[in-house]
Amino acid sequence: FVDLMNDKAKSPGCNNTHFMNPHGLHDENHYTTASDMALITEYAMTLPYFIEITSMSTSYIMGEDKYPLVTTNSMIDLSRGGKYYYAPAKGIKTGHTDEAGQCLVSSAVNNGYTYLCVALGAPTKDANGNKIQDNYAMLDSKELYKWAFSTLQIKPILNRKNMVGEVNVKLASNRDTLMLVPADDFSALLPKEVSSSSVDIQVEKPEFVKAPIKAGQKIGTATLKYANVELAKVDLVASEDIERNWILFSIDFIGNIISSIWFKISLFLAISLIILYIILTFNYNKKNKKRSKRKMHIRYK
Repeated sequence: FVDLMNDKAKSPGCNNTHFMNPHGLHDENHYTTASDMALITEYAMTLPYFIEITSMSTSYIMGEDKYPLVTTNSMIDLSRGGKYYYAPAKGIKTGHTDEAGQCLVSSAVNNGYTYLCVALGAPTKDANGNKIQDNYAMLDSKELYKWAFSTLQIKPILNRKNMVGEVNVKLASNRDTLMLVPADDFSALLPKEVSSSSVDIQVEKPEFVKAPIKAGQKIGTATLKYANVELAKVDLVASEDIERNWILFSIDFIGNIISSIWFKISLFLAISLIILYIILTFNYNKKNKKRSKRKMHIRYK
């Protein structure tokens, strides 16, 4: 079963996770990272009923006449959560060992925004070795959510209808340039007070393109950065079809042939052969003339 766990962890791209047991108790070779836990959780959230189940504070799945299962995640427990309770919170999983400290993977939904938070290694003892009563994995997660919901906002950066750049065009009639547009709309999560124009857009494109060109054909890329942090790379595509001018194409084709290294080598060889032929022909004719004069001299005698 643990082998299957390790195999499964590879599918969402967890490169720093290794399981030694299915229960999570300490083992030197049992480890993960916050980033990998986020990947595993993102995958789990796509499964049917996962969020509904992990967001339940109480369950009578053992039977109505049995003691209920009660969540250890106080962030979602209204009646018992106290200072940890946070209404937007949804699930997901608590964890604790002496070595790992207090841990929590949770999500929160508010006003159309969904965040995922992984808090690992919250201390359980102070510097004097006394037990810490508060669960800072929950308290810090709650504060992070409050900050994110109040501070961040999704803002449109690129629109498929808006030009991002242009590129020179060759072999087209009456056209020298082509507008480039994003292949897809792109939005980024930014501080509310930051304008979309604060995002730096660095365009990478060829010096020129040759017709024919189809609308939607990839021409270059745009790298989006904010505060020197890369947000994304977006493909830049042709905004329209451009037909080829066959006369210009023919001239260009001939020019490419003439300028190619193989043409130059072939031309050099051809000229060399012609020169060699002229030299051999000249020498041959010269020898024939000498022979002819010699024969005439013998006959004259």
